[in-house]
Amino acid sequence: MKSLRIAGVMSGTSADGIDVAVMRISPAWRWWLEATHHAAYSRSERQAILAAAGDQATTSEIAALHGALGRRIGRAVRACDLSSLNAVASHGQTVFHAGRRATLQLGDAAMVAALAGAAVISDFRAADIAQGGEGAPLVPWSDGKLFAHPTRPRVVLNLGGIANLTFLPAGGEPAGIRGFDTGPGNMALDAFMQQISNGRQAYDKNGDYAVLGRVQPELLQALLQHPYFRRQPPKSCGREQFGAAYVAGIRRRFPRFNRHDLMATLVALTAHTVARHLPQEATEVIAAGGGTRNRALMAALKEAAPQARFLRSEEFGVPSQFREAMAFAMLGAAHLRGVPANLPAVTGARRAVVLGSFTPAPPQ
Repeated sequence: MKSLRIAGVMSGTSADGIDVAVMRISPAWRWWLEATHHAAYSRSERQAILAAAGDQATTSEIAALHGALGRRIGRAVRACDLSSLNAVASHGQTVFHAGRRATLQLGDAAMVAALAGAAVISDFRAADIAQGGEGAPLVPWSDGKLFAHPTRPRVVLNLGGIANLTFLPAGGEPAGIRGFDTGPGNMALDAFMQQISNGRQAYDKNGDYAVLGRVQPELLQALLQHPYFRRQPPKSCGREQFGAAYVAGIRRRFPRFNRHDLMATLVALTAHTVARHLPQEATEVIAAGGGTRNRALMAALKEAAPQARFLRSEEFGVPSQFREAMAFAMLGAAHLRGVPANLPAVTGARRAVVLGSFTPAPPQ
């Protein structure tokens, strides 16, 4: 068995752009990160994605977006050195996810293959859903390869649009890995900023808006009553639960709170729903994702979980922004090697299966 060179591609629920991570992965799952690239979505591209995800696009518009995103992903991959590339592992852009029922990621794999000149592995979530699973989270298997310590347990926290936790046992044996979505990460914060700025600001840069507010305990307790927070794992969530409609509903229900306090309380919601699942003993928590750049969110997490030692994924050779792209490169390698990479204890699937669909490289 030879080492594989895989370009992992991810566009998360924040819909800010496309992340590419080119990795070399040995037969023993040692890895080297060789290149990264970020291609930001234009405002019109982001609006089209959010319209599709918000039931505001027609079938023809969604079909056109599927092709357009395939071309966009293909061009993003071509920005990297593609010599000796075995495959592109493309997650695609999620526009709908209802665990155990259906999921839809856009980004035509044939278009990616044509532009990248390489085989493409895509549609990673479908096989898990076909086995009765949530189809998410899929990253915990890869976290075991990226972050496991031989003698100490660790926790990996992703602060993307949705926040999720991976619990790694010492040694990273897949059978002992657990993980789930805790609730909103940046998604509700981004939606709130977009609504109050009439679309002029996509997110609260550095948490500068949130730090001007005060957490309102009454509001926080009301938000913690959402049914998702009472569900037991395996569980996953998305824009359907915590997107723009969710935030608009909060603003209608609680008009007496000022905007800064609302934002500060939404930050506290993410922090509390993460912290309640962290072990009470001292724990290494490796944080990744765009939320690590939000100083209000990181401060709230440290206050809510004082026992945790928060570390940046960069300390482990994993750039925070590209952690999920790297994870899908790992899942692409697993597909090519015929290794099942969903974790039934994480997703609720009946059995472990090989993930992804294969699109061959175009003829040379």
